[in-house]
Amino acid sequence: MARKFGPRQLKREPSPGFWPIHRKEYTWAPRTRPGPHAREKSLPLMVIVRESLGLANIAKEAIKIISEGRVKVDGVIRRDRRFPVGLMDIVQIQGVPQAYRALPKPNRGLVLSPAQDKEVTYKICKIVGKQNVPGGKLQYSLHDGRNLLATAKGTRPGSEELSVGGAVQLSFPAQKIVKYVPFQTGALGLVIDGRNQGYYGKITSISPGTYARRKIVRIETGAEGFETPAEYVIPVGTDAAIKDWGIRKGEPIATVVTLRRDDAGQFLTRALDAVSNKVNDSCFDDYGNFSFGIKEHIEIPGTRYVPELGIFGATVHVTLERPGYRLRRRSIRPAKIGRHHYVSKKEAIQFIQDNFRTQVGS
Repeated sequence: MARKFGPRQLKREPSPGFWPIHRKEYTWAPRTRPGPHAREKSLPLMVIVRESLGLANIAKEAIKIISEGRVKVDGVIRRDRRFPVGLMDIVQIQGVPQAYRALPKPNRGLVLSPAQDKEVTYKICKIVGKQNVPGGKLQYSLHDGRNLLATAKGTRPGSEELSVGGAVQLSFPAQKIVKYVPFQTGALGLVIDGRNQGYYGKITSISPGTYARRKIVRIETGAEGFETPAEYVIPVGTDAAIKDWGIRKGEPIATVVTLRRDDAGQFLTRALDAVSNKVNDSCFDDYGNFSFGIKEHIEIPGTRYVPELGIFGATVHVTLERPGYRLRRRSIRPAKIGRHHYVSKKEAIQFIQDNFRTQVGS
């Protein structure tokens, strides 16, 4: 008799592209179990503990952390290493003071973003379904598999009826609705799927769909706008502000600065001094690149504290190249670079140790 279910194993090559794993280093990858999120839109807990957060070097160490009940997802202890973590989920790990929320990022897919202490007590869920149930009540289905029962007029006395496409803010652990954001023009929408995934802006128009065409939403991000299917958008706030996220419309949330040659070397010396000249070998890839984080920017020597700016963190990305890399970037007749011309991981570690007196360990 033929089996009626899919394969039990998952190879690394066909695994979701946003998983932070090396595709050709090993053969197999952890496969998420059926759960609150689809397999192609979620991360297994073992990948989060081992690759995303770097709390373990091998699968056995990650499994031990999870099986001991040290990992919480949305305030609930999860001991299954294959449990799927998806959009808007909050991840907390015992012994790690920082909590994380799974959010979409442009060109990166679903990643874990640091969450503030006040953010771990709630979660934003999109309403994806609504139906009548016995007893004169309505059942609302949320994007993470939860179901809420409510009266015909809403979830609370005097409240408005919730609509499909809108979003609710749930509190934990009571799982009560704190706020409702309708899906309408003027609201701020976050794109959670498609090629515009991770972008958010003001919803300016909603075009009704037909049997053969999807409902289309136009979102303005400031300087430009784009259209995307309505099912790819979750409303996260009003036009005024996303107060619960600490983000206001038009407020800069990050800055990217690129330095080269001597300026890059001088800054890298100061940045490495901020981390006591110690870098983990897992920060290096196979092509001469490495990254490390700085919790507080005032730890960089020569940086003064500005009260108006406050204290913020920084991530330093370093790329090492040999002469000839320009061939693949030139606009006229670009060419490939031979594999042996790339800077290997071993050469990058040796370069940092010799030129910046940095200790590289596991």
